[in-house]
Amino acid sequence: MIHPKVQELLTKHGKTLEQVKKEHTGEYQAVLEAIASDSLAQTARITELTGQVTTLETNLQAATVRAVTAEQGLVKESRAKLVDDAIAAANLPVLPPTRTATPRWT
Repeated sequence: MIHPKVQELLTKHGKTLEQVKKEHTGEYQAVLEAIASDSLAQTARITELTGQVTTLETNLQAATVRAVTAEQGLVKESRAKLVDDAIAAANLPVLPPTRTATPRWT
């Protein structure tokens, strides 16, 4: 498969690749340099985009961790409230605080 810029040059002169290489060397070299320059620009852009994707993935992971942590906190709070409400609804008698026994071995 021939690069579109090379194909354009071949079509412009109506010749084969070998003929263009021999008869229009300067133009052919200019087209090759343009292709190389485009490739370098594309490589730089790909590198930049890869960095952005990595940053976005890192941010997404951090946000996911925060969301899961927040959800777990809400579940714990909800469970604690259910327990507190159940204890309150049971109307259990309140016992006086217990004395802490002093160990005999001290």
